[in-house]
Amino acid sequence: GFVAEVRSLPWKRALNEALKGNCIITGFSKNLQREADYAFTNALYVDRVLLWQRVDDAFPFVSIDQLVGRSIGVARGSRYSGEFESNRDRLTIVEVDNTARLLRMLLGGRIDAAVISGGRASVRYITERTDSDRAALVPSEREIVIDPNYLGIPFSLKLLSSGEVLTRLNTAIESLRSSGAIQQLHRSYQ
Repeated sequence: GFVAEVRSLPWKRALNEALKGNCIITGFSKNLQREADYAFTNALYVDRVLLWQRVDDAFPFVSIDQLVGRSIGVARGSRYSGEFESNRDRLTIVEVDNTARLLRMLLGGRIDAAVISGGRASVRYITERTDSDRAALVPSEREIVIDPNYLGIPFSLKLLSSGEVLTRLNTAIESLRSSGAIQQLHRSYQ
């Protein structure tokens, strides 16, 4: 019953706009800080967040210790659950406004690796869209995190009750899941 206006914003700006009550966030993962500000729908998908490297300068990634001393690019404002986030203060993090720029920096040798959400499909989409050399990139076998993603509805949402929006979205998500529509959409991106 909602008519959505989809806007693509840099991640940090999207977070700020949501906290002002101007929008909901898609592709949103849970953490304790966010749970204080947002209601979360049922999970929409599970995101395999991968570490990407240049093929000609790849290094093994089995533990977080192997990232210490290397420059690791991330989307500005991104936070990841688990081991990566709990070791963030030990890492040299380079925050970049968008994933296309992150990949350009990686391909140009200005960072050693990049953390990118969305699995292989995300990088395939961005390299096709920017005419970048996908063959020059390789993902790690190990994920940075396996991250369930949700829609995040700020408790400060303007014009509508966050509780009502949550209920209606969960009903729609479960209807789409039981019809197989969500699974079909996921398969199209693999």
